[in-house]
Amino acid sequence: MIYEPAEDSYLLEKYVTKYSKGKVLDMGCGSGIQSLAALSKADSVLSVDINSEAVSFCKSKGLNAIESDLFFNVNGKFDLIIFNPPYLPKDNDEDKESALVTTGGEKGIEILEKFFLEVKDYLNEDGKVLIVFSSLTGDVDSLLNSNGFKFEKLESKKVFFEPHRVPNQKSQGYYQRVFRRVAGVVTINNQQRENLIKEYNIAEDKVIAQHSAIDLNDFEVLDKSSVRKKLNIPSDRIVVSYVGKINIVGENK
Repeated sequence: MIYEPAEDSYLLEKYVTKYSKGKVLDMGCGSGIQSLAALSKADSVLSVDINSEAVSFCKSKGLNAIESDLFFNVNGKFDLIIFNPPYLPKDNDEDKESALVTTGGEKGIEILEKFFLEVKDYLNEDGKVLIVFSSLTGDVDSLLNSNGFKFEKLESKKVFFEPHRVPNQKSQGYYQRVFRRVAGVVTINNQQRENLIKEYNIAEDKVIAQHSAIDLNDFEVLDKSSVRKKLNIPSDRIVVSYVGKINIVGENK
C-alpha cells in the first residue's frame, strides 16, 4: 500500500517547493509527491522508503529511489531532508497494511524519535529538516528541543473529510483514526450522516450532510463580489467553490 497524497502532503509540498535547494533527501517518499516538488528547485533528490512498492512506484516516475529503513541505506549529507512520517498512535483495530503508512508507534511519535536521533549526521552545515505531523502525534516540540534543534511552525491546518460511502468493517479502524484527525466530516446524505454519528461516535455538530444530487437551476449565479457581499465575507478571505468534476490523484470525480 502506498500513501496517497492528502491534505498533509499538499501542505508540506508548498514548503518543499520553497526550501528545496542543492541536495535533497525525501524520507518516506511514498507516492513521490515531495520528491517531484523538490526537483523543481534542487540539484538532486534521493527518494527513500521502507516500502518496496513505493520505491518501485517512484522509480517508474523517473525518481532516484532506494529502499531503506530510515537512514540505514543512505549515504552522504543533504541541504534539505523532508519527512512526512507515519505519525498516528497505534490502533489495534487497524489492518497491518494501512498501519504501515499511518502508525508512528504505540504513541505515534516513535518513528520520529528514531529519525531525529540520526538526522543530524546527514545534514550539511545550515541544512534544514521539513516534517509534518498531527496533534495526536505527541510532544514533538520536546523531542526537537531534546535533540538540540532550533525550529519554527510554518503552518497548521484543520481539515475536513468527505466519505462517499459508509466504511466497511475491514476498514473501520482506519476511518476511526481519520475521523479523530479531521475538523469535520461531510457526507452526501442524511442517512449516511446518521450512520457515521452512530457507528463512529462522532459529535453531531462535526458531521455535515451535503446532497450530491443538486439541480443547478435551483441556484442563482453570482459573481465573486456579489458572493462576498451576500455572505458578508471580508475581502481578505478566500472564496473556494466546489465544482461537479475535479481531479484528485489522477482520478475524475
